[in-house]
Amino acid sequence: MRRIFTLFVSLFFVSWIANGQAFQITNVAATNGTYGAGQTITITVTFGTTVTATSATATLALNTTPARNASGSLNTTGVNTMTLTYVVGVNDVHNSAELDYVAASSFTITGGTIVRDNGGGQSLTTTMPVPGAAGSLGGTSNILVDGIAPSAPATPIFASADDTGSSNSDGITKNTSALTFSGLAGSVENNASVQLYDGSTPVGSPVTASGTGVWSIDLILSAGSYSINAKATDAATNTSAASGSFSLVVDTSPPTAPSTPIFDTADDAGSSNSDGITNNTSALTFSGLAGSVENNASVQLYDGSTPVGAPVTASGTGVWSIDLSLSAGSYSINAKATDAAGNTSAASGNFSLVIDTTPPGQPGASDMTAATDLGISSTDDITNDNTPDFTGSGTNNNTITITSSVDGVVGTGTVSSGTYTITVSI
Repeated sequence: MRRIFTLFVSLFFVSWIANGQAFQITNVAATNGTYGAGQTITITVTFGTTVTATSATATLALNTTPARNASGSLNTTGVNTMTLTYVVGVNDVHNSAELDYVAASSFTITGGTIVRDNGGGQSLTTTMPVPGAAGSLGGTSNILVDGIAPSAPATPIFASADDTGSSNSDGITKNTSALTFSGLAGSVENNASVQLYDGSTPVGSPVTASGTGVWSIDLILSAGSYSINAKATDAATNTSAASGSFSLVVDTSPPTAPSTPIFDTADDAGSSNSDGITNNTSALTFSGLAGSVENNASVQLYDGSTPVGAPVTASGTGVWSIDLSLSAGSYSINAKATDAAGNTSAASGNFSLVIDTTPPGQPGASDMTAATDLGISSTDDITNDNTPDFTGSGTNNNTITITSSVDGVVGTGTVSSGTYTITVSI
């Protein structure tokens, strides 16, 4: 009798284990990583045995701020896992050292059924390993949730060495390559990826900022106008708002050649005020009228290809003026214009200038011509003609002035072929 009773008790215990003990969730896991806003975390829930799921839906309460659920559905048989998904929301963060669920009871069947295969239709006990323990989401996986975007970077800084032309801070350049933009320490989230944009169009390749937020990017751009801004992307792929914009103009077109410089008539001394021959050596004024050069361009004068004088900036209508100091000699004065980007035009036409500071040699003595030396002798310089002619020798093109002790200047003439003849009025 004792042996029969013992066998009965043993059979009853085995039957209770097989048919009375509910089955549970044994493991919860996901792919390790840092997830940002918009990214999907796929969570696999493992049951202690294969199941039959009939239109089952479930949620898993996650330990996040704000509170979020992973959710999924299952409608099959002969499987021992169920997949839930969680899309990280903007500003979502995990509350503990890493993502986990809230409690051992955080798995909830919200619709349908999940029952054990070959187990008399036993329903799933939704108890899981406690958070942080072996088999829990936090215990099996290392998942960080960061849905907070970085702050917008500081406005990109354009390298002054690449800002060519009259100013190294106006954002106008003739360069098209190795155009360096950068950010100082603290200009962007540490270790973030920085991408430059022209408006909303990416330009250049992204770089990773240093541990203090320092970064630098070189661009290659064609001629045109650009609005350069930066965005930062953190390790969780959250992207910031755009920084302020830097206005950049790439100008590779040189200005039109200026008009031929005009020499001031007041400085053109001598017999003519338009022949470009003067005895002045300082304050020699050359200028250009409105439209003679690109508006606001820098104008430099040259003697042939040698710069003379200091450059000046033309007005908003292209008017300019430069004073030169030059020694005696012959000059071929032309002008070139340089725009704000540093592009320089071809040379203008040349103005021929002669500075002559050497007085002419003394002319030969004047003598009254025989034809006008009337009276007893044609050689005694006594006449009754009050408009006699005087002749003499001199240097070609020199102007000869005849004066009278009584009347002052009585006649002028020009030496030609080494001689002159002047009719005087007495």
